[in-house]
Amino acid sequence: MPFMGRKLWYNEATEEIQGGAAHDLLYRRHARFGELDRPFCKAQKLTERDTLVILGDVGVNYDRNGRDAQSKTALASLPATVFCIHGNHECRPHHIPSYRLEDWNGGKVWREETYPNLLFARDGDIYTLEGKNHLVLGGAYSVDKYYRLMRGYAWWPDEQPDDDAKQRAQAALDDAVARLSEKKSLHIRGLMAIPPIADETTKNLGYFNEMHQVFVDNLTKKYDNVDMDYLSMGMTNDFETAIACGANMVRIGTAIFGARPYQIVSP
Repeated sequence: MPFMGRKLWYNEATEEIQGGAAHDLLYRRHARFGELDRPFCKAQKLTERDTLVILGDVGVNYDRNGRDAQSKTALASLPATVFCIHGNHECRPHHIPSYRLEDWNGGKVWREETYPNLLFARDGDIYTLEGKNHLVLGGAYSVDKYYRLMRGYAWWPDEQPDDDAKQRAQAALDDAVARLSEKKSLHIRGLMAIPPIADETTKNLGYFNEMHQVFVDNLTKKYDNVDMDYLSMGMTNDFETAIACGANMVRIGTAIFGARPYQIVSP
């Protein structure tokens, strides 16, 4: 049966619950290496039927030693199913022998027998939560990669989705576009992509070419309500490469207005 409930967001800065008082389905942004707030969970009166979704950097597979076990034990003690999206500061579960792949809510999840309520999503799968389908692609490019490597901290070459995950995601998106084409009230005008941060303008060439191919593929399928008029990709530092790869819309606010004045806040 699909999991039903209401989405809630927990604001870590203000410690406020946003979205109502129901607690069937909870989302938490960027859990701090497994240190979940027990007052938050207690206030929401979590039960075994609840699902807490952690959106990246769960942190329980970072050290690969006893510290991970301590974090998992603490996390697993919560009276809820903890559904984790892989971030870029943890080892992917398929590298860890104790994880097994199981069916869950329409997709596959990685689960350890010792911690049965801790689930890691498989990239590229679709899960039914709250009566809606959610496509999951975890991971990211680590801007602190070289900082971590220089200091002997953990970093994983496959921190971003691999080709298998991308193919599963593409198949899911193709199916979604086909189903959307049957809804005459929707009109799809194009695609937008934001590739990883790159220190050289040509490093995103592969991403731009792949996105252009997706754009062309959808254009040739002749869906009734899909026109593919716009391919939006490329920013100030790489818009020329994006245009060369077929972009007809770019975002160059920094070039026009200057860099944003970010304020560094001391911890």
